[in-house]
Amino acid sequence: MTHLSQATLTAVADGELPAGSQQRVEKHLYTCSRCQHELVLLRNVRSRLRLLEPPTPPGDLAHRLMSLAAAMGPLDEHSPLLGSSIPLGSGSARLGQYPESPTTPGEQSL
Repeated sequence: MTHLSQATLTAVADGELPAGSQQRVEKHLYTCSRCQHELVLLRNVRSRLRLLEPPTPPGDLAHRLMSLAAAMGPLDEHSPLLGSSIPLGSGSARLGQYPESPTTPGEQSL
């Protein structure tokens, strides 16, 4: 049996499932106890996360962001922010791009 991907189950738990996928996903969830169980776990995690206090940003966050912006220099029509590389820890990311959610064999995405 093919199971729903983690990304699809997360979209269901978050209430963000695209309308075109709703019927197919609901049909699968009706018959698949494994995916039902995973969805219950995701919803439980969401409920517990809502109970946590939001993190408090460091007091110097605004200063650090302003320093970073100043070091980058002014932006103009030839240097759009989207597509810029920003170092993140040991790697880098490109703004405006999100990594694909990996699926394992036997899972299907939206």
